[in-house]
Amino acid sequence: MKKVLFVTFIAVGFGCIGGFGSKANLAWGSKIAFVSKAFNPDGEIIIINADGTAPQPLKSKPVPNWPAWSPDGKKIAFIAEVPSQLFLMDADGRDLERLRWHFPLRARPAWHPDGQKIVFTKFDEITVLDLETKVETRVLFHGWDNGFRDAAWSPDGKQIAFIIQHDRQHDIYIIDVDGGKLRRLTDNASNDAAPAWSPDGRQIAFYSDRNLKPGICLMDVADGANFKRISDNREIYPSWSPTGTHIAFSVSLIGGSKVGVMKANGKDRRILFDGALPSWRPDGPAAVDPVRKLHVTWGQIRLGL
Repeated sequence: MKKVLFVTFIAVGFGCIGGFGSKANLAWGSKIAFVSKAFNPDGEIIIINADGTAPQPLKSKPVPNWPAWSPDGKKIAFIAEVPSQLFLMDADGRDLERLRWHFPLRARPAWHPDGQKIVFTKFDEITVLDLETKVETRVLFHGWDNGFRDAAWSPDGKQIAFIIQHDRQHDIYIIDVDGGKLRRLTDNASNDAAPAWSPDGRQIAFYSDRNLKPGICLMDVADGANFKRISDNREIYPSWSPTGTHIAFSVSLIGGSKVGVMKANGKDRRILFDGALPSWRPDGPAAVDPVRKLHVTWGQIRLGL
């Protein structure tokens, strides 16, 4: 007769015991939200396990786009494009709240790490919305080029990455949240877009079509150095796993857009489901021991006895 022994593993960080290196670990407590028409032709937000199992449809009205998990994983912000508005709801699809009318078209909402603010781009400015007071603060404004896109907050909440469209070229910039120290990370005759900060704040994953090989690339936050292409099959809109070991993406294939997952080095690429615009839930497959402040992973070992 086989026996099951329940054990507790103690680790000093996420992913130390097995990490996200296996399909089983990907399924444990790891969720991805995205937009899909799989169950509704108008489109809705679906939450799925990171191994592609247990798809859960949430809302069908208003028709959503650009879902974004709150830092605590309890809320999802999204936009509705007809008319364009910013909404907030619980992660189970309940308690829908309109945050802003006349939201800029295709402006991706991005959460501050404290969960109290959302940054988004207008055509010619970057704006921060305080969720409690509903007060908007302008971070950056300009009247040249073709506008801002794809704002993304750094893990420490001190900087914002975004792109500026220079006619036929898109480049990635970083600015301090107080509007100071603007830095340009990319500058080449191609499109670099959709920046996503790694959980440790050291790298940015982004879409690039350099050398006619569109896909996901990595670079250092400090200076844009150590450019590395990890995919070249038209993957776009990267979203990091909480451990920093995997990246979710969307890709256009025959039959429509798909959501997939791959390791941060580009290996073990897997397509999960019909859909696009993935957002990985910020919490990982571990709880925090409130006494010793260590990450605790609960599991079981089946003994062949």
